[in-house]
Amino acid sequence: MREPRHLLRHFNGIKVWFGRADDPGTRKTFDAYLARWLANDRRSLEEHEDDEHLTVEELVDRFQAWADAYYVKDGEPTREASIIEFACKPLTMLYGTESAATFGPQALRAVREDMIRRKWSRKNINRQVGRVRRVFKWAVERELVPPSISHALACVAPLKRGRTEAKERKPVAPIAWADVEAVLPCVSNEVRAIELG
Repeated sequence: MREPRHLLRHFNGIKVWFGRADDPGTRKTFDAYLARWLANDRRSLEEHEDDEHLTVEELVDRFQAWADAYYVKDGEPTREASIIEFACKPLTMLYGTESAATFGPQALRAVREDMIRRKWSRKNINRQVGRVRRVFKWAVERELVPPSISHALACVAPLKRGRTEAKERKPVAPIAWADVEAVLPCVSNEVRAIELG
């Protein structure tokens, strides 16, 4: 008599046994595991045990790998992934070796202060702090950090004009009419009509 076949699959190098192939429940068990594995960014579900020791730097690395694949348009990477990487530099420099599960509002404020010391503009800092929050929101969605972290970080108010040492960008002034006239001979009739309209 032949031995019954078993459903055994490898997920990230880890063998997972689902049961006898002739058992109707085996396919359901496999399908449920596969769905959870895909939702877990193709990481074995057993890897969740290490998440409580996840450092900020490891979290940023995971998020960056996801962002590099996500922020793509027409097969080409957009600028957003590299902007996120830039926004996270102060975060990893200050808190890279700290536990991601204990990062909170005071730490985010310290990261923001570092951005001010770097002479970033107020509006840019607010945008970059929003990107740092996005990293932790992404982590909450994947159960890498407690949900309370994302809620707590949302309580850090944006920098207000005139209430911070962060510099303000100089407003963009309109260009001189002489510069417009200088390029008119080089543009199409349609553009020229708009300019002279």
